[in-house]
Amino acid sequence: MPSIEISLEEVLAHNKSLKEGPKGLVGVFVAEKIISDAQATNPDANIDFIVADCSLLNEVSRVCQEIRKREDEVAGSGKGAVNLLVLSQSSSGLGGRSDTPEGLDAKFSLIYHSRLLFAHLLSPMLNNAHSQSRRSRVISVLLTGRETLLDLQNLDLKTKYSTSSCLAYATTMTTLSSHHLAKINPGLTYIHTNPGIVKTGVMRYLPWYMRAVSHAGYAVLTPWRMDVEESGERHLEMGFAERYASAGEMENAKDEKVQGIGGQKGSYALYNKGQAVEEMDVVVKMVNEGYGEEVWKHTLKIFENVEKTGRTE
Repeated sequence: MPSIEISLEEVLAHNKSLKEGPKGLVGVFVAEKIISDAQATNPDANIDFIVADCSLLNEVSRVCQEIRKREDEVAGSGKGAVNLLVLSQSSSGLGGRSDTPEGLDAKFSLIYHSRLLFAHLLSPMLNNAHSQSRRSRVISVLLTGRETLLDLQNLDLKTKYSTSSCLAYATTMTTLSSHHLAKINPGLTYIHTNPGIVKTGVMRYLPWYMRAVSHAGYAVLTPWRMDVEESGERHLEMGFAERYASAGEMENAKDEKVQGIGGQKGSYALYNKGQAVEEMDVVVKMVNEGYGEEVWKHTLKIFENVEKTGRTE
């Protein structure tokens, strides 16, 4: 199945139609800044902000508990729902390994472990949304298309650590976990995106000399850069368009189908214009050899250890 780009006109038309859709949808956005922009776009939205250091898994657990409490107060005990979970927390750090008090590298925790813990702990609320016949999706904005063959004996990157290996392992483990979670949660859709070059402002945390280099780089790459507004519109479309069906969802014949990871509905690896990542041979190989299950088992073990002892081991 050839990969297709979704035109911006089609994206904007879809997003405009959402205003006529169901009311009371709940979105959770794990990001640095969103309140002012979201409130300006939709003045009627009820927006809550929870401050947290998402490099710490116990902080993620606290936030998820607060989300469940707030939504259960509205919908009833155990009935709170989340329709869209968007995960984009990250770090611009370029140095070596820097462990958190929990024993995880801070960058690795932000771009992989904390994201998957949000998806894991909020899965009951995401499934509640599905049971209400509403969209229920998880989007992780990272670097799909850069997957690599994993060493199952070094998933925590205790050896051979580098910024590039951290990005490669987080990317690959996100794709494999998305594929696995879509199988065990057939009502949910998991999307891993590569937004390409988007000037978001994250580089302001770098030293001045690195900021200068990044600004020069942005200037050179301007023809290939996507505005942050367009990227936001495209991710909103991914969050609700019917073409990204869950494993247990009937496909709408009028929508163009999007190739799922390894041909499986419910998990999608997408470039910035909605086109499916086609260079997935290494991912398919790992899926067929059970890597997804092993990665998820390893990830759950970390979650359990941190919950019980405050440390990964």
